[in-house]
Amino acid sequence: MIVDTNIVFSAILNQKSNIGKILIGKQKNCEFFSCNYQKEEISKYYPKIATIAGKDIRWVRNMERKVSSNISFIDEKRVIPTKTILESEEVVKDVDLDDVLFVALTKYLKGRLWTGDKRLINVLKSKGFNDVITTYELIDLTKSK
Repeated sequence: MIVDTNIVFSAILNQKSNIGKILIGKQKNCEFFSCNYQKEEISKYYPKIATIAGKDIRWVRNMERKVSSNISFIDEKRVIPTKTILESEEVVKDVDLDDVLFVALTKYLKGRLWTGDKRLINVLKSKGFNDVITTYELIDLTKSK
């Protein structure tokens, strides 16, 4: 599974949620990946996350480390071919270009993109990109294995 930023954001804010339990717990038959860009994107939101959580930035960093401990990070700039990134830009341009690298990594690893962004899911599927999974689908998948 390729984990996008909104999943990590949610887990930081609520480690006891389904998302938090999936990321923090050891899931059998499920590996999590993300691109280094995800770390950069989360760090931009440290102040916002701290405000929402009523905590300080140090707490946010600690929670990010905890939530990300089961995610393998890929250096997208060194690994993903430019062609794959350009193809991914075409797929996400109508939604959010911040999601390009997550879609590109999903294509590169031949995985599934785990996102909570319903608009992104709908646009991707409308363009024939069906390698996405919601939290509820992931819960069902992990229960059935």
